[in-house]
Amino acid sequence: MPKADFSIDEPSYQEGRAAFASGASIRSIVMQVQSSIGAGSFDEDKVLSSSIGFVDALLDHLRGINPPSKAV
Repeated sequence: MPKADFSIDEPSYQEGRAAFASGASIRSIVMQVQSSIGAGSFDEDKVLSSSIGFVDALLDHLRGINPPSKAV
């Protein structure tokens, strides 16, 4: 269960969005979470933030929304 003081970790959120964009599957995300738990390096905020980013990117794709491109 998430901590009461959860806050989205922006770099992890963006990693989740990038994972979707690069073709990662939900299965691969779950396997990565299992691996981090097994290795004792599970950071709940980062894992949840990454998952939220992945799902947001999926929803944007399903809705046909193209996120704004970043200024270079």
